[in-house]
Amino acid sequence: MQIKQVAGQTFVRDCMRDYGFEVLENRAFPRIEDGLKPIQRLALWAIHGFKTDHFIVSAQLAGKTTGSYSPHAEDAAYKAMVGMVQDRYAAIEGQGSFGDIANPAAAPRYTKARLSEFIQKISTDLPDMRVVPYCPNYDETLTQPVYLPMAIPYLLLNGSEGIGVGITTKIPAFNLGEVCKAVLKRLGGASLEEACKQIRGPDGFACTALSSKKEIRAFMEAGEGTLEYECEHRIEQVGRRWRLVVSGFCPEFTPSAFLGRCSRLQDDGAIDAARNESSGANGHRLVVEYKDPDTFERRLRSLLRRKVSYRINVLFDRGGQLKPEMCGVGRVVEAWLEIRRKQVQATIEAEVADLGAKLERERAKLKAVQNLSEIFAALESKGDFKQYLVEKLGFEPEHAAMIADMRVEALKKTSATEVEARIEALEAERAAVREKLTDVDAIIVEQITCLLLWAKKHHPGFLERMIKEQV
Repeated sequence: MQIKQVAGQTFVRDCMRDYGFEVLENRAFPRIEDGLKPIQRLALWAIHGFKTDHFIVSAQLAGKTTGSYSPHAEDAAYKAMVGMVQDRYAAIEGQGSFGDIANPAAAPRYTKARLSEFIQKISTDLPDMRVVPYCPNYDETLTQPVYLPMAIPYLLLNGSEGIGVGITTKIPAFNLGEVCKAVLKRLGGASLEEACKQIRGPDGFACTALSSKKEIRAFMEAGEGTLEYECEHRIEQVGRRWRLVVSGFCPEFTPSAFLGRCSRLQDDGAIDAARNESSGANGHRLVVEYKDPDTFERRLRSLLRRKVSYRINVLFDRGGQLKPEMCGVGRVVEAWLEIRRKQVQATIEAEVADLGAKLERERAKLKAVQNLSEIFAALESKGDFKQYLVEKLGFEPEHAAMIADMRVEALKKTSATEVEARIEALEAERAAVREKLTDVDAIIVEQITCLLLWAKKHHPGFLERMIKEQV
């Protein structure tokens, strides 16, 4: 055993650096390709592994995630699942009480989950999954995808936040329709700056943006900035009393903290009552009653406002090593689009290769049909049948094995005309697929357009803007 002397300062620095990279890669930050943190990606992969559209008990899904792919506690997997159920563009569809911002989720044994229809629309499974890189799981008994192929920049839809060693990320949510339009406009030839004007700013909360359009645009270009919001509310007069009704929450607003502040105002006599009337029927609804009409501006309005500091830090693959990089919204769109083009191209090339392999098998079958007498003579001889096909008839070893595995009766009944027709059809299909390589952007446009049509028909709320602009 060799002992190496290392200065304490160097040892601590190297250890903290390695620990910092480990936290960033395996816990805290999302990747640019799919916008998912590792635990989110592994939870989706575990659910996908059940190969069913039925709801499965969440405890089983969380156990599968941690048992097979993530060496962390089941609570972490379930917490990630709850977040993906609560997201506006949910990747997981829940059954049971998954809670919301005002209420905690039930225990995993009481809830069920499955992949949402939305995530199945945008996470293009096969054939794209064949061209996605895989890596071993934590104990090297299984493989897992390094990232999932997404038909849109999912990173921008639900937002994400994480804390690493000396670096943080807090990405706001944006509107599905606006993000898709920005990508389509960019694919249509518009400049990146012009395309990103389709994205008006963060979205996904029922509130009003108090920051100016200039401030919002500056944040989106730089990827860093502070924006201010105010909860959606209205003031009602009931006789001689006034009532503040909060019906939508802005980022970083929590009902419990708000009601706690109101409780202290009630003790001081500034307000009469404060209560949470949120329910499935009412939606989000916090009610504060008071007598003095000036109380709202003097004591309550500040409680409805939040200043949120955002920093878009994302993991990029740099030569096989993940590196965090702060970037604006335009940079995210452009980087994702570059990655998506490569994915689609690789998928088409894989499909062309598959069709080529089928063609070769059909041609080998045609050759066998055209040389039936020699093949039957070889079958009756005592020599190596496969070797004879390779040496005497010029078959490739894998095609010789295929012919050897065919039943004699099936080979006799095979018509050369039928095989030739199949060869012709496969050649035409391969040519058509290969033609797609000349316009990869058209395929991306088609996928996004189909998604928008689906959302417009089945989930029109996905395309509506939630955050209002200040008048």
